[in-house]
Amino acid sequence: AKTEAFRFSNNGSKLITFNKRTVYNLQSLDISGNNLNKIPRNLENLEKLVYLDISFNKSIKYIDPKKIKKLKNVS
Repeated sequence: AKTEAFRFSNNGSKLITFNKRTVYNLQSLDISGNNLNKIPRNLENLEKLVYLDISFNKSIKYIDPKKIKKLKNVS
């Protein structure tokens, strides 16, 4: 089964990781409202992603622009 949308918001998580094979078809990712201190490691590999919500993660201090730039389809 293809995973196209993943919502893991308001869970208080400090770290979220993904198995590349699991998220290959991911188009929508909502990881808002957690305690993340950085964006997930392999986020830039989500080539089909069109929606990303990382809001309300107050511990994220810096996002590497190079990683976000690779997400060409995210609006």
